[in-house]
Amino acid sequence: MKKYIYLLLLAAATGASPAFAQQKAYEMTVDGVKVIVQPSGNDIVEIQTVIKGGVQNYPAEKAGIEAMALNALSECGTLKHDKNDFKNQLDKISAAVYGMAVKNYSVVKINCIKSDLPKAWPLYVEAVTIPKFDPKEFERIKQDQINNLKSQDSNPDYAIDQYADKVAFAGRDYAKNPNGTPEIVK
Repeated sequence: MKKYIYLLLLAAATGASPAFAQQKAYEMTVDGVKVIVQPSGNDIVEIQTVIKGGVQNYPAEKAGIEAMALNALSECGTLKHDKNDFKNQLDKISAAVYGMAVKNYSVVKINCIKSDLPKAWPLYVEAVTIPKFDPKEFERIKQDQINNLKSQDSNPDYAIDQYADKVAFAGRDYAKNPNGTPEIVK
């Protein structure tokens, strides 16, 4: 105990202060699009395209469609690159493109090393602007979504959370699960 007190006093006496890895975020507008930049001080770049609305973008009987579409952005390839070529090009530079849907918004992300951004950025733009929704692949994604939902339903914490949302937000958009239900996704 004395050792810890001594170290604490030593740190206080020398003026040691915690290191803050992040710099202050700033905003700018690029071609009419609001961009928030959060410098991190490292060589990893993450870019997020946020789509407002989330579960408010579709009716209850379509719940899950946005989550599957965002999953398809990285799983089906693009009109320029089939799924294998798209994934191989990302793998060569250790980059990842993925999307997810939540209640308030959906997001498409890219994560890569700063030096690889010139190679990764065109793939990200393709995934967002010209995705290929191959029917065979989309059916596989749909089946994966159903399996994941059934698996989650067997988790008591997840089931209680979903039930609480249905009760607390009955008749409102927040009652919808952004991933849908096995019955709706079918």
